[in-house]
Amino acid sequence: MERLCRWRKTAGVFNLDGRRIGPGEEFDAYPSQVPLAFRDTIQMVTEKKFPEAKAKAKPESESPVVPSLHETVAEAKHEVQSDSVEADVERFYAVRRSGGWYDVRDFETGKVVNQRAMRKPAAEQLARELNNGNT
Repeated sequence: MERLCRWRKTAGVFNLDGRRIGPGEEFDAYPSQVPLAFRDTIQMVTEKKFPEAKAKAKPESESPVVPSLHETVAEAKHEVQSDSVEADVERFYAVRRSGGWYDVRDFETGKVVNQRAMRKPAAEQLARELNNGNT
């Protein structure tokens, strides 16, 4: 009977039951679940005593949660509004893509507003025009 083991990924990335396991991460799995091709980059840390336990993902409280820019700005906007001060957060803003190209995003939905990538001055102008039309 197979026993549930704790493993540590030392290098590279692989997917286990739809979950991405990156370097330095520890996870629980049965030996048959760990592909033989990845055994050179995975170390067994401990072997569990209860073979009937199922493999589980690391609880979210243990993993560091880095808020996205959208969440951070939303929290700041909420704090400003809760202090009964008018928020200066604009709904539309320019975001850099790559190679000097920009998109204009809607802050509330996070969706790209423009149809094609544009240069920075054009993206900033479109964002200004959209923000002036919303106020």
